[in-house]
Amino acid sequence: MKLNKKDKLILISKYNLDLVSQIINNQKFRNHNIECSNFNGNLEIFLMNKKNIKKNDYAFIIEDIYDISKEFKKSLKNEKVNFKKFGDEIKNYCKLIDILKKYVSKIFISNFEIYERTNFLNFFTHSKKEEGPSYLINIANNLIADFFDNSEDIFLINNSHLSNIKINYSNYYTAKFPIEIENLKKIANNLINGIINLKGDGKKLIICDLDNTLWGGILGDVGYEKINLGGHDAIGEAHKDLQLFLKHLKNQGIMLAISSKNEMRNVEEAFKKNENMILTLNDFVEIKCNWDDKAKNISEILKNINITSSHAVFIDDSKIERERIKEIFPEIVCPEYFDNILTANENFFREAWFNNPSFTKEDKNRTSSYLASKEIKNIESKKLSNKELNNWVKKLNVKISKKELNKDNVKRTIQLFNKTNQLNTITRRLSENSLKNWLKKNKARINLYYVSDKFADYGLTAITTYKDSKNLYEIYDFLMSCRITGRHVENQIVEEFTKKNKKIEINFQHSKKNKPMFDMLKKLGFILK
Repeated sequence: MKLNKKDKLILISKYNLDLVSQIINNQKFRNHNIECSNFNGNLEIFLMNKKNIKKNDYAFIIEDIYDISKEFKKSLKNEKVNFKKFGDEIKNYCKLIDILKKYVSKIFISNFEIYERTNFLNFFTHSKKEEGPSYLINIANNLIADFFDNSEDIFLINNSHLSNIKINYSNYYTAKFPIEIENLKKIANNLINGIINLKGDGKKLIICDLDNTLWGGILGDVGYEKINLGGHDAIGEAHKDLQLFLKHLKNQGIMLAISSKNEMRNVEEAFKKNENMILTLNDFVEIKCNWDDKAKNISEILKNINITSSHAVFIDDSKIERERIKEIFPEIVCPEYFDNILTANENFFREAWFNNPSFTKEDKNRTSSYLASKEIKNIESKKLSNKELNNWVKKLNVKISKKELNKDNVKRTIQLFNKTNQLNTITRRLSENSLKNWLKKNKARINLYYVSDKFADYGLTAITTYKDSKNLYEIYDFLMSCRITGRHVENQIVEEFTKKNKKIEINFQHSKKNKPMFDMLKKLGFILK
């Protein structure tokens, strides 16, 4: 996927963030081109000068609460704070962010932190109710989170690791940033990965080794009872914590797979019988336990899941295996630190690859949806006759409900527009505002389809946008998640349009990836160019 334009990101802060913009501008991305610029001043000053306001795709704001709230300044002097006025000051700041939203598609806001001026205060007074600096900062961050709770375009980033213990006064006095250089690099990395994830091109799969990765020891040598997992052992605890973290990622929509040189019967026994096991085999979308080359296994995993190698991470304690995978799949990330599980977790847990700003119920159910789709593919591979296949689809008990666009489903709607490639007629990338404006300007309609069957509830997984005139339905966007293929969902959607005996025209724009949709529509009888 080649980008036709650069994604423009502006950093708004009184602090010197030149290093952040340099890091971002010097990065080479496979599918993305991010152009980063700086404004050295706070948000209010930025908005006062209309020359500053140019259309940007993204903005990042890092403010000092000291400059936003006069009441907060009082807390630094141990003076009485008017708590109501403090709340009003924070709400006014939120309104400034709302104004910025008119000119920027997506906004990242760093949470407030105490960057300077308070180390000399009595730390026992920091959390005093309605007066202490730490208390007020927690309230301010919660007010901002509440204010933008329903926004699909404004994201609050928790940078609490950039706390007082990380302050570098030399940096602040000489270069006007109070944060350690290493943490500025982390800010840049978080922004890069946030943008990439919003565009649907983040990491989606972790392929795991087993021995000395998910547990300590060689399963085939020691048996499931003696693998090192949990218990009162440093290495065992570290492996158990890794499994807990992977379980957390799985519940956030990251898929897990296994590529291990082991006997499958031994692996099944370990997952079933070891009482310290956190993960189950059902948490993995693909399992390759054999003595084949791991590169061969991973190739099959990627093919079965239908994702590219750039979306995958491979974790393995063996440097030889990691080097082999990097040789065959240069775009798969293979962290080097898994040589030592005691230090691996510290690094792996802090990686920004999996921080998805836009998280939906459908993301959470991705693994169960994939396993259900896998079952359907197994049936399709048996080469049933059309009659047999139709009878089998009927037994799936596929249910489709249609809903209108609303505040509860707009996040998932925008996510589908921006992530769907193969089953997508015109492959538009839209924000919430651009979609609503297009619908209004063109007097068009949108249908959102929720799909379930006897295996799983897939949620919102198909969309159509169209114009409805006297004798014609003109369909623009027709897009579906790959997770619901093989269920004749597309047949039911088209059948609904045919009920009023109107002509149906489908706009189709070829891309490098949407041939499956072209073939599907031709199979349904549409003549496309």
